Amino acid sequence: NDDVANIFDNCKNTYNPDQSDVDGDSIGDVCDYVCGDANNDGEANIGDIVFIIDYIFKAGAYPVWLGSADANGDVNKYNDRTILSN
Repeated sequence: NDDVANIFDNCKNTYNPDQSDVDGDSIGDVCDYVCGDANNDGEANIGDIVFIIDYIFKAGAYPVWLGSADANGDVNKYNDRTILSN
């Protein structure tokens, strides 16, 4: 997938040739997030709804890991505010 042998790859199913692992937990940074945790506080909660609304409608900061803002895995950021608020 990224020319790193799977035995050494810290994120086997996602392209990450640099193998970055900022927190040292052996999970590559591109795979190391909580779905829906856009503000990167370790959990999906009301703070993430506010963060996503700011990101989408007010040109707010990007999530640390862009995939973390995708609460339902559909790659459509406009659906996530509804999912997180229910």
